[in-house]
Amino acid sequence: MEKEFFRQITESVLRGEPVVVATVLSRSGSAPREAGAALAVLENGALLGTVGGGPLEARVIATAADVAAAKRPVLLKIFLTDDQSVLGGLICGGQMEVLIDVWDGVNAQVRRICENAWLAVLSGKHAWIVRSIAPDQDHDSFVKTGLGLMTAGDFDEGSLDPAGLDPGSFRKACLPRDATIVAAGSVRYQIQPVPASGRVIIAGAGHVGRELADLCALMGWDTVVIDDRPGLAHAGRFPAARIVTAQTAFENCFAGLNVANDDRIVIVTKGHEHDRSVLFQALSSGAGYIGMIGSRRKRDAIYESLIHDGVSRGALAAVHCPIGLSIGAQTPAEIAVSIVAELIAVKGRPK
Repeated sequence: MEKEFFRQITESVLRGEPVVVATVLSRSGSAPREAGAALAVLENGALLGTVGGGPLEARVIATAADVAAAKRPVLLKIFLTDDQSVLGGLICGGQMEVLIDVWDGVNAQVRRICENAWLAVLSGKHAWIVRSIAPDQDHDSFVKTGLGLMTAGDFDEGSLDPAGLDPGSFRKACLPRDATIVAAGSVRYQIQPVPASGRVIIAGAGHVGRELADLCALMGWDTVVIDDRPGLAHAGRFPAARIVTAQTAFENCFAGLNVANDDRIVIVTKGHEHDRSVLFQALSSGAGYIGMIGSRRKRDAIYESLIHDGVSRGALAAVHCPIGLSIGAQTPAEIAVSIVAELIAVKGRPK
């Protein structure tokens, strides 16, 4: 569950509106989306996210309308080898379970859990939405669900089924990026992270920096642009980014940013010396990703200079340079695409 997706759900819930949330609970074979992938239907009919597209998603959306009307959750089992799926082009051969539930904004527990999860994310902490799923003994067509919240320092049981509630085992099972399931008898608990996705900090407001900031906005990523040229680094060129005017030659350029492991630093300044200066500072910043534009020849020259000043080869080995996936990028826009592709790839790797 991505940060921006959860933000929009939370805003709707806090306005007192119902949101139908469809979440992939499990999958097998070659199903199109992973466990934890989600789609939401807002009160005005707007759709957020996706559980796979095509006829599969159309079926989920149609079921979501029924769930909204009945206000009773459903566990939809979809087999991607049935006639309808094959005719729709879904010949993956797998199957999926999709939990479809209503998060009702008039429910005080739902409001509290969404608000506290969002506050945790805003403070840079990870939060996990916990949902219990149990059979409804009275109605085979429905399930009984509960909603809770786990953060680093707290566990809000909310409306979770108490039958198999074990916060200790939940903490051991939870993952920072992927949804997981803990089973306790007939009750299953899905533990789904709402990650504090961090920022993309772009050092350099030139052509590549501008294209990159636009793409980051499209991805829904919080973006900071740092440069010592106010004529380039301003809101007119970067309407969706936070602007930081650096000192001359990018001295102390990360001051006040409180860089953390979830942050990604991209170095695309106006020259080699500035790149070197920013890289030297970035290496001690705590950022989880550091990438620098440039050729291998430029990289080697800067690295040797930094090693001469006491930087370890091990620290430099973690830097992504030349930055971006190798896609034959030439123009600033193409280079930006290659950088975003690498950021996505690195983000998806387990830590």
